[in-house]
Amino acid sequence: MRTFVLPEDITGEMIESYYQRNKEVNPSHINSVGFYQLYSPHFERWVHLEQIIRSGENLPKGIVPGVTLLYVEDQCILGYLGIRFGLNEFLFNQGGHIGYSVHPDYRNQGIATLMLNYAIDCLHKHGIDNILVTCHEENVGSRKTIEKCGGIYENTFINKKSNENILRYWIGEKND
Repeated sequence: MRTFVLPEDITGEMIESYYQRNKEVNPSHINSVGFYQLYSPHFERWVHLEQIIRSGENLPKGIVPGVTLLYVEDQCILGYLGIRFGLNEFLFNQGGHIGYSVHPDYRNQGIATLMLNYAIDCLHKHGIDNILVTCHEENVGSRKTIEKCGGIYENTFINKKSNENILRYWIGEKND
């Protein structure tokens, strides 16, 4: 059964496998696992940081409250979902309220759309009606997913350090 779980509900081997597989496919954009890339292979330290972020208390400088969820099936991570309940300058320019990635072997199966819609619902339940979602300009799959989920293109942020174009989209209140 496919379900969302918290970092402490998986194993270090599961996240490390997910991280390494994403790294193999796209080594230049290995932000597919949020803060785990900073802690690999120190699973327990990463889980502890994620618990602090989820609590919203005593956050490290530059970190906003949020929750990380893993979309799993049979001990395999199919996707990573980072939901942020606030924006700092970096997130406003190029990170947004939501970060997500799908295991390379499970792409084009609707998982990104499912995860993005789940995150949008979660943010709406937390009183965040205008949601910023971003993607790299060359990431056509993510761009299509954001637009499919109601994203309206606002502008492109140019990261002068990395010379990357980041597309910025807003998703408003759900029209149910």
